[in-house]
Amino acid sequence: MNRALGLIEVVGLTNAIIVADTMLKASNIKMEDVEITKGMGFVTVKVSGDVGAVKAAIDSGKSLAVSFNKFVSSKVIPRPAKSLDGFFHLDTEDKLEVNAKDEVKTLSKEKVKEVEDKNKAENEKKEEKVEKGSEIKNNLREKEVKIAETVKVESKEIKKTQSKKAQKDSKNLKTSE
Repeated sequence: MNRALGLIEVVGLTNAIIVADTMLKASNIKMEDVEITKGMGFVTVKVSGDVGAVKAAIDSGKSLAVSFNKFVSSKVIPRPAKSLDGFFHLDTEDKLEVNAKDEVKTLSKEKVKEVEDKNKAENEKKEEKVEKGSEIKNNLREKEVKIAETVKVESKEIKKTQSKKAQKDSKNLKTSE
């Protein structure tokens, strides 16, 4: 087999689609799969083709992902082991490849829904944290105000006490003269 397998991992489904589009336009390759990983929003795009074409495609996808600051990793596997053929459908006929792509599209819609739900839940958690942070800041501000008021009251009392003591001391000095 003179084909190569190319893998590129980026953050976000939209970025993965843009990277895949760029790679497919840059070289004569076939897109094998788009895999959404669990956690961190990583998405892996898998392509195959001639070694040079896959390297060129991965390089173009990598440069685009790096420009978005969404690049995670990439790898080109020239002449992958025979045991990977069935896993990535590298030696299948075009008819089977079309069916595999249709299945990938169906799975992708389900995965997109799953990712959207997950992102929604994460955003809700972030909003809760922001609200809690605002509450904490407000509580701290209230405490700071109370402390400042207490300090003002205490400093006034100290000044009064010092003033009374000074007056008493000056009276004592006058009477002793």
